[in-house]
Amino acid sequence: MQSTGCHPTWHWFRIHGFHQGNRHHSIGATGSKQPAIHVRSFAPAHGIPEDPVCGSGNISVAAYLRKAGQAGRFGERYVARQGMQLGRDGKVAIRFDGDEILLGGSAVTCIDGSLRLA
Repeated sequence: MQSTGCHPTWHWFRIHGFHQGNRHHSIGATGSKQPAIHVRSFAPAHGIPEDPVCGSGNISVAAYLRKAGQAGRFGERYVARQGMQLGRDGKVAIRFDGDEILLGGSAVTCIDGSLRLA
């Protein structure tokens, strides 16, 4: 499966109820080159057609791989790629450590500020 050429069908999301509630959908596809996996994350119910690079999507795919008994396919650590379809080229490092799944990578500050609550 290759995720790089897939385009979400928002009509399918709507008719299956994925536009309602607290839903975030991530997919992972393996490739023959590094990085080992490509992740795409969609959250149309939250007004986010596709998240360019997100920890929650990557950690969800890693948790699924572990639960499905497939985590070993990539070793105890791998690098996932995400965001190239949106003009970003993010890389997220995943490491399985006992019962934990650790996530790391670099980040760019897009907005900075403070929020005052009255």
